[in-house]
Amino acid sequence: MKQVNPSIVRRSLRGSAFTLVELLVVIVIITLLLALIVPVTSGISKANQISMGIQTVVDSLSIARQTALSQNRVVEVRFYKYASEERLSTDQEVAALQVFVFDETNTIAKPVAEVQYLPNGAVINDDATYSTLMQASRLKDWPNTADPKLPLPRGIGTDYTAYRLRFRPDGATDLGAGTWFLTVHGANEEGSPPPNHAAIQIDPYNGSLRLYRPG
Repeated sequence: MKQVNPSIVRRSLRGSAFTLVELLVVIVIITLLLALIVPVTSGISKANQISMGIQTVVDSLSIARQTALSQNRVVEVRFYKYASEERLSTDQEVAALQVFVFDETNTIAKPVAEVQYLPNGAVINDDATYSTLMQASRLKDWPNTADPKLPLPRGIGTDYTAYRLRFRPDGATDLGAGTWFLTVHGANEEGSPPPNHAAIQIDPYNGSLRLYRPG
C-alpha cells in the first residue's frame, strides 16, 4: 500500500483553508454590502407604505361616493386623529378613516365598513395649508345621541378627534367653493411639504378625485 507523505497533506490543507486575514476581509466586505443594502431596502419599504396609505384614502373616498349614489343617502367620511403606541408615536396623527351612511332622516349613521388604518409609515398631514379638509370648520361633533362618538379599536377608544366630509345622494360633497385636498406623506418626515408625498384633490361639486404626485 502506498504511503502518503504527511508534509504534503499539511501543505495541501494549508493551501485550501482560509487564513484569518482572508476571513476578516470577507467579513468587512459583507458588512459594507449590508450597510449599502439596508438603507435602500428601508427606503423602498417606506415608499411602499406611503403608496398603500394613499390608496387607502382614495379607496375609502371612492366607496363613500359610490355608496351615496347607489343608496341615495348622505354618506360621511370621518378622518381620525389620535395617538397610538402601535404607531410608535406620542403625537396625535390623522392616520385612519371610516365611512358611515345616514338613514333617510340624516340622524342615524351606521358604518359602511371597518376603520381603515394607514400603514405606520404613512400619515395624512393635519396642517390646513397642505390638507384643506383638516380645518376647524370640518371638525366632527356629536350633539345627536343617535349618532354617538363610537370607540375605536386598537386601544384608541374615544380619545380622538375627527374631521368630516359628506357626500350627497347625487355624488356632490358638502364642501363649499374652493380647492379641497388631502396630503399624504411619510410619517415623521419634515419639509414644506415633505419630499415623498401625494395630494388627493376632491371636486366639491361632483366628488371626483384627482391624484397629484411630485415628479
